[in-house]
Amino acid sequence: MDQKQHDLRNFRQNILITLLSFSAVFLLIVTQITSRSAVFSPTAGGASMEDSSASSSVSFIAPVRVAVSGSYGRYGSITLTTSTASEEFSQLGPLLSDVLNTAQGYIPCTQEEFFSALDDPSVYYDFLTALPLSILAELVNTELDASLSARYLVITVQNQNRVFLYLQDDTDRCFSCPSTLSPSDLDKLIGQFEQGNALFAFECEKEYADGARSIHPLSLFLPDAELSLPVLQAENTLALSGSLLSALSFNPYTQTRWTEGSGTEVVVDGDRTLRLENNGTLSYRSGGSSALTLGNALSLSETVTETLTLLNHLLPDETDAGLYLTGISTASESTTMTFSYQYQGIPIRLAGEESAAQVTVSNGAVSSITMTCRAYHAGEETGILLPLRQALAIASSQTGAELLIGYADFGDSTAAPQWLCE
Repeated sequence: MDQKQHDLRNFRQNILITLLSFSAVFLLIVTQITSRSAVFSPTAGGASMEDSSASSSVSFIAPVRVAVSGSYGRYGSITLTTSTASEEFSQLGPLLSDVLNTAQGYIPCTQEEFFSALDDPSVYYDFLTALPLSILAELVNTELDASLSARYLVITVQNQNRVFLYLQDDTDRCFSCPSTLSPSDLDKLIGQFEQGNALFAFECEKEYADGARSIHPLSLFLPDAELSLPVLQAENTLALSGSLLSALSFNPYTQTRWTEGSGTEVVVDGDRTLRLENNGTLSYRSGGSSALTLGNALSLSETVTETLTLLNHLLPDETDAGLYLTGISTASESTTMTFSYQYQGIPIRLAGEESAAQVTVSNGAVSSITMTCRAYHAGEETGILLPLRQALAIASSQTGAELLIGYADFGDSTAAPQWLCE
C-alpha cells in the first residue's frame, strides 16, 4: 500500500470515529433530557416515563368502618375497605354514592342531632380521618364539588319520612342535608344485614362505665365478634435500583451518588436530591425542579390518585398491605398529603411516626417525598387481643381518645394487632 492510500484510509477512519463520538454525545443528551422532563405514568409492567399527553386513572381505596342499625340491633364491621371486592361495601358504597349525589344543601347541626340519627334505623360510615367530600365521593365512584370535609357520615330517615345525611369532621363540626333517595330503598338495604350487638362507646357506659365514659363516643366495638387477625411479617423494602431512580425521573445511570458514613445513600441530579436511609426511609427534594411531574391542571382527587400511583411504584408488588390517604391540605399552588398503611381495613401505625408517607405537590410537580418503605405479609400466627373490658380500663386515662384495633409496627420483623388509643 503506497503512502497516499495509507493517508486516505486514516482520514476515513478519523471521520468515522468523529461521527460515532458525536452520535454518542447526542444520545447521552437525549437520555438526560428525557429523564428530566418526563411525566410519571403507570403501566401494566411497572413505572415508565411517558410524554405529558399520557394519562393514568388508578382508583384508590380506603379503610372504612360501618354500622347498620335496625329496630332490633346493629351490624358492625371494622375490617372493610372501599374496594368493590368487599361484599358488604359493594352494597353500602352505592348507597353513599346515591345520597351524596342527591344531597340538597348542607346546613350546620348540633352533635346531639348527629348522635340522635344513630338511634334510628341508619347506616354509619367512619373513614378513619376527615377528608374533603370530593375525595370521599371518589372513594364511592362518583364526583362531587363541595368544600366540606367529613370523617363520620350517617344516613337515616327523619322528618316526615325523608332520608337525611349527617356529617361530622375531626373537629366535631356537624352538618345535615336532605336527600331525594327513597326511604323504602334505605329500609330495604338495612334489612339485608344481620342485626347484632355492635356498640358505640357512648352507648355502653352501663356495662363498661369506667372506660367508656372517658373515650371518644364514636369508638365502635363488636363485643361478640370473633376477630381472627394474623400477625404480619414486616420488612424494609428500600433499595437503590434503576427502577426506583426511573420512577422518580432520575437518570438510572447517573454516577453522581455516594454513601455517607451513616450508611445513607445519596443521589443527586441537578438541583434534586434523593436520600435512602438504613431504616427504610426515602427522602426526595426537588430543589425547585419540575422534573417529576404528575400532570397538568389536576383536580384534588386526580392529584391524590397520581400521587398514590407514584408511591405504589416505590413499593414491591408482593405485599398484603396498601397505602391510604390520611390527610390533605392545600395552600396557594401546593397540596400536601399524608398516607398510612392498612391491612384489610385495619390501620398499621408506625412507632414514632404520624404517617408512613408525606408528599407535597406544587403546580403538578412533586417537590418533596418522605416515605417509610415497608412490606407486610400475613403470617400463620394469630394475634391475641385484650378483652374489651381490660382495653377500656387501660384507655380510660386518655380522655377523649379513640379506642380502636390496629397494627403496631415498631420497625421489627413482625407487626401484631392490638388495641390503640389515639
